[in-house]
Amino acid sequence: MNSEGDLSWLSPLAEDSQPLYLKIVEALATARSIGRLQPGDRLPPQRELARFLGVDLTTVTRAFTEARRRNLIDATAGRGTFITPGEPEEPILDLSMNIPPAPSGLSLPALIRSGIEGLLKRFSAEALLSYHPGPGSPAERAAGSYWLAAAGGRLPVERVALGSGAQALLAAVLLSQTREGDTILTDTLTYPGLIALAQATGRKLAGAGRDDDGMRPDHLEEAARRYRARVLYLNPTLHNPTTLTMPEGRRRDLARMAGRLGLVIVEDDPYSPLQTASPPAFLSLAPDRTFHLATLAKCISPFLRTAFLAAPDAKSVERIAATI
Repeated sequence: MNSEGDLSWLSPLAEDSQPLYLKIVEALATARSIGRLQPGDRLPPQRELARFLGVDLTTVTRAFTEARRRNLIDATAGRGTFITPGEPEEPILDLSMNIPPAPSGLSLPALIRSGIEGLLKRFSAEALLSYHPGPGSPAERAAGSYWLAAAGGRLPVERVALGSGAQALLAAVLLSQTREGDTILTDTLTYPGLIALAQATGRKLAGAGRDDDGMRPDHLEEAARRYRARVLYLNPTLHNPTTLTMPEGRRRDLARMAGRLGLVIVEDDPYSPLQTASPPAFLSLAPDRTFHLATLAKCISPFLRTAFLAAPDAKSVERIAATI
């Protein structure tokens, strides 16, 4: 059987909320499993599939990339794309990159366009394209203080820093607060970006035990004493990868334990703006020992790769600015 001209396996696509490119992959996998598509069958060109479905070519390209990753298809230059003879592989869920949902009832591209136009009316393009101070200009830091107000009240701009993404600021905080070989305490399941950062900078990670409310204070104490750690990393709201939002009582207990142990708290908080209400941030519960990170990329758009940091004092910001 040669399916190059037969597109019946694509119609109808599943009616669910998953992205269109994944619907194409699932249709391909189903057709393969029931024998409608056989090993060696040649698929139509991607442009033809895009025309048939009435979608953009990039959607089909993305679908084929995913199908190839699952060993459903293979492509040979100059010959085309074929159904593979081997067994398909289970998809791997990658939690290292999250994309926020599109805002309801708004045109984000239009808002970004008008925002850029307004910015160019207030500032010259030459000034915007030049180098900027490490922690950000006073106006940028004031905007950061305004954004962070929901987590810990309006902060003096001297305690606020601006960065090109939360990962850059997280790296700066850890480099300023730890040395190579130090152990950072975290959840037993933790953010993949932190794991990669620790590996790249020669830091170690140790997980403190948890229950249904998140990290347990007694397990934190045990881990801190065992590893002689000085820094605690927390992602308390919509935790990656469990999606848990830690309740207020547990946050207060952990804040008290961190105080007893003399731990610095690094609070990674990219998702709070996505919730109608969140428990108090560690920034408000333990402001004298918390570095609080917030980003626009995870709650508005990856295009806005801008993040804000609230530090316990101005000297901490100065040390961090030297590494940004």
